[in-house]
Amino acid sequence: MLSEAVYRLNDRFNFMMEMNEKDQKRAEEIVEFSSKLIELSVKERIFKNLNPKQGEIWTVSFGANAGSEINRTRPALVIQSNKYTEGALTVVVVPITRTTARNDYYVEFTENDVIRAESYNDAPSGTLALDQIRCISKARLGQKVADLNPNKLEEVRSAFFNHLFLNESSETVK
Repeated sequence: MLSEAVYRLNDRFNFMMEMNEKDQKRAEEIVEFSSKLIELSVKERIFKNLNPKQGEIWTVSFGANAGSEINRTRPALVIQSNKYTEGALTVVVVPITRTTARNDYYVEFTENDVIRAESYNDAPSGTLALDQIRCISKARLGQKVADLNPNKLEEVRSAFFNHLFLNESSETVK
């Protein structure tokens, strides 16, 4: 039994010796995020009764990414139905990025498309990355930033539907 543990430790050590500076930085980020996961688990119990509404924009701590996933703390749009948010531990959101729209499943919006929350200083703007939809723990939510206006929310719904459910022979929803 001990020899297996020593073998695994040696294997990990050899792997660590091959890491470059970028890999080491990434490992440090993951270790830091691990401690945040413990904090999130405690917060989840506290935030169970928090009920963000569809169309609201909240700051979200996405944490470390894998590959091209969106990471760090950034605003995100709640797209989950209000019916399924109440009492749930999780909520479905779409991250907001500063990247310009690359295709039909990126929806841009400006400060004119939102109603800023009183407790937040700046009205958000950016691009909703519908290909980055996430189901997150409510413990990842920070503060409410704004509400997306109903017309823009309808545009997001159409783009989202097209992104998820269209096939080659389907027609787009407008």
